Amino acid sequence: MCRASGAAKAVAPEDIRRGDVVAVLLEMDERVPFVSADEWRSSKKDIPTVRAWTLPPYPRAFRVLAVSLPFVYVLEDDDDKRLLDVRQVRLARLSGAVRRAAFPRKKKAGTSSKPAAAAASVSKEAAVPP
Repeated sequence: MCRASGAAKAVAPEDIRRGDVVAVLLEMDERVPFVSADEWRSSKKDIPTVRAWTLPPYPRAFRVLAVSLPFVYVLEDDDDKRLLDVRQVRLARLSGAVRRAAFPRKKKAGTSSKPAAAAASVSKEAAVPP
């Protein structure tokens, strides 16, 4: 029997949907190579930038709030919102336990489970004198 892998899967920008939990796999790093000021001034052509895909220094999980390519509006795990540009990052969709651990479901305020509500009503009835 073959089970599906729990590995994060790279996701194409057009497949990103609201509610997905994603993480940055790679970031585009653009730098101008080191040149002296004299070389810069005397250069008759543009000095090309060096582009490289790098690993993010601190991987984080994000919940997708909205998508308008090339931008993805996300919620970080600490409730900060951020705009990602998919031209500068490669995203992976998180699955299973990692997704649930990154964004656990929060109970709505004012809701309680039935056993707890029943226990509260019994304790109120017991407190009323006969």
